[in-house]
Amino acid sequence: MTPTIIAFVIIIAYFSAESFLRYGEEAKSIIPAESDKKSTSYIIRAFQLNILCLFASFLLNHYKLGTLFSQSFLAFFGNAFMIIGLMIRIIATGTLREYYTRTLKIITHQKIVDKGLYRYIRHPGYAGVILLWSGAGWASNNYWILLLILLITLVTYHYRIRNEEQMLLNAFGEDYVKYQKRTWRLLPYIY
Repeated sequence: MTPTIIAFVIIIAYFSAESFLRYGEEAKSIIPAESDKKSTSYIIRAFQLNILCLFASFLLNHYKLGTLFSQSFLAFFGNAFMIIGLMIRIIATGTLREYYTRTLKIITHQKIVDKGLYRYIRHPGYAGVILLWSGAGWASNNYWILLLILLITLVTYHYRIRNEEQMLLNAFGEDYVKYQKRTWRLLPYIY
């Protein structure tokens, strides 16, 4: 199996896991609140574009347009990044439980969670997905696809995080400001 085909298998595992890792009806709901500001629909579109990019990598690599590695086994490292990203996402979802909603919204009786990965970074679930898609780009063994997937994913999650943090600031005020001061957004000591 090629790294790109394995990437598709891992993406299917990700979508399957997402269905089972939502706790409660509000967390499973796809009806966005006003605070979502279409970020969920942008994420869906980004995922669709990323999948199309992976399909395009077969054609580009066939014609040797943008091949990343002359030794194709190096592309398998992208699959390893994907698995690590998937595991981070699963751990983050398990930590937040019913607060881990599909769309941006505050659940009744919600509080700031600062245990597990959330003790260090505010958005480990998003970090996991970014790592998953970055790994998929790497596994495509095509630098054009890798760059395009990175661009699509980073722009989309930047928008999502900006809106989520505004929603949490509105809901929790100074408590969230304190949480922001002692944590990083996605990468400890970097961002």
